[in-house]
Amino acid sequence: MSLKSGKISTARIASVLKGIDFPKSKRGIIMQARKQKDSHKEDIISVLHGITNKKYQNLVQVEKEIGRVK
Repeated sequence: MSLKSGKISTARIASVLKGIDFPKSKRGIIMQARKQKDSHKEDIISVLHGITNKKYQNLVQVEKEIGRVK
């Protein structure tokens, strides 16, 4: 995935997603990210579009998947 994700750290994405309720689907995670106020929100959403389409049980699973796709 060659988008602008290089400038967005996994930690930054995790901080945007912090506090969301799990389990959550990929679509639900992206919808939650859209609600956040972050100057890199669109870049973060672009990264999230690259994760596997499945239900995530917790933020750690999401972080691992982001690390895989970045």
